Amino acid sequence: EALKGLGEHVEVPGFRKGAAPYDVLARHLKGEAKIYEEALQRIVGRTLEAEIRKRNVDVAGEPNISVTKMVPPFGVSYKAVLTLLPSVTLGDVSNIKLEKKEAKAADQEVERVINNLREMRAKEASVGRAAQGGDRVVLDIEVRRDGVVIENGTSKDFPLILGEGRFIPGFEEQIIGLKAGDTKEFELTFPDEYYEKSLAGKPAAFSVLVKQVFERTLPALDDAFAKDLGHSQTAEDLKKQIRESVQFEKEREEEERFEMAAMDELVKRSTFGEIPEQLVTGEAQKMLAELEQNVVRQGMKFDDYLASIRKSKEDLTREFRPQ
Repeated sequence: EALKGLGEHVEVPGFRKGAAPYDVLARHLKGEAKIYEEALQRIVGRTLEAEIRKRNVDVAGEPNISVTKMVPPFGVSYKAVLTLLPSVTLGDVSNIKLEKKEAKAADQEVERVINNLREMRAKEASVGRAAQGGDRVVLDIEVRRDGVVIENGTSKDFPLILGEGRFIPGFEEQIIGLKAGDTKEFELTFPDEYYEKSLAGKPAAFSVLVKQVFERTLPALDDAFAKDLGHSQTAEDLKKQIRESVQFEKEREEEERFEMAAMDELVKRSTFGEIPEQLVTGEAQKMLAELEQNVVRQGMKFDDYLASIRKSKEDLTREFRPQ
């Protein structure tokens, strides 16, 4: 069967498709490995489903197949590792009461998105003056504890926009007032909630060299800016589209909050078996795909939507995993 199936899709000189003898086709395929592989797929497809039904289990995703014996014509043995759906015992749901909140795009949220878009199109010019808020600086940084450079504690050509607060508290204030070519040493304490647990709440010595200072000029929020973005003819149209985008995001967040609140109440009343990692990953990717479809149905490009909320597909997938 495998030979026939492969032969129908392989051109062998001197033979019609599907008519080449076994040994000729094997030579053409540079050995029998592809024939055996095709045969194994057919064997697994024919036998595994019956075994799953016999065991009366619910399977999630694709099985992991490993061959334990394959000695044609004497037989084949294989092992299939299956991801099982968790068992669920539902509790009493009759007394769950929840309320949906009104979702509304706040003016300051719309302004923040607009400012983000302007920031993305800021023009930069190298300056010789001291760095100030809003400038972009390029730094060489070295971080030491007890006189020793910490792991990954050296950064070359590190870009930083002063005022965005993306580094540890107090760092940007140390840079303001320095010019290109200036060096400075100072001490700061990492926040208690710092992601690198070995540094959280610990003091460290910083050595900084300012290599460049760029003054950033943001474009005016006018019709020309709206046209440059490619989706609006006027600034008012742009504001309207952004408000609709933010409103859509707020409604999505409230819908998710409501659903998760319902799920939380349901979980409290129910018992579950172990939830496999494969299911979590698959569900997170499914949620991302559903979100993208909803955004497109709203008439927006998904890339524009991601830019407006300053998140990537990977960011959203990570956020979906706990849900």
